[in-house]
Amino acid sequence: MTKKELAALYGISPKVFAHWLKKHIQEIGQPTGYYFNPGQVKKIFERFDTP
Repeated sequence: MTKKELAALYGISPKVFAHWLKKHIQEIGQPTGYYFNPGQVKKIFERFDTP
C-alpha cells in the first residue's frame, strides 16, 4: 500500500500521515519504492490501530 492509500484509510492527508510515520520509521522500515509491504502495513496498523 502507498502512503496515500494508508492516509485515506485513516481519513487524514498524506502529509499528516507522513508526519506520523516519521517518528516510527525505524520500527516500520522504509517503503520499497512507493509501497509498504504487507508486514510493514501490519506494523502500521498495530502502531496506529486498524482504521
